Amino acid sequence: MRGGKRHGAGRKPAPARAGITVRVDTATAARFVAYCAAKRISQSSAFAAWVCRLPNVCGEPQPDKIL
Repeated sequence: MRGGKRHGAGRKPAPARAGITVRVDTATAARFVAYCAAKRISQSSAFAAWVCRLPNVCGEPQPDKIL
């Protein structure tokens, strides 16, 4: 086999992530953006941390690292 890329070469695919859209009023959105900026975290990681704090979602409740 000549030419072309080697089998297994190249960047591996990133882990799959799903996008969601949530409609909230502008004041709530502004508070969330300000919260993430103040904590210097992404909106995605803040939302994921909040969801993991819900009972029976991610196993044991996470400590208050972000909130």
